[in-house]
Amino acid sequence: MVRWARRIFPDHPYPEEITPDELLDDLRECGVSSFFNLVFPLAEEETGPLNEWSAQVASRPDVTGFGSLHVETPRKDEVTERCVAELGLAGMKLHPYVQ
Repeated sequence: MVRWARRIFPDHPYPEEITPDELLDDLRECGVSSFFNLVFPLAEEETGPLNEWSAQVASRPDVTGFGSLHVETPRKDEVTERCVAELGLAGMKLHPYVQ
């Protein structure tokens, strides 16, 4: 996720190599006990890998993950079905300015 954030915020304080566990540990140290993981692919080819990453992060009990898809992603119905039924994500984050 940091890789995507650094595109917009090059001086982002987290290293690109940070693991989901390290990120969650940092959030807990800041007093965050649970949170929603809402992501959005900036390019169509990022849809699958980003949804899989979100599912990996959301496998922890204190994280509720959402899937998403790029406006150019084909078979949006199948991507949505996979996110919810197969990956166990809570729903879909849609980017209103794009979709």
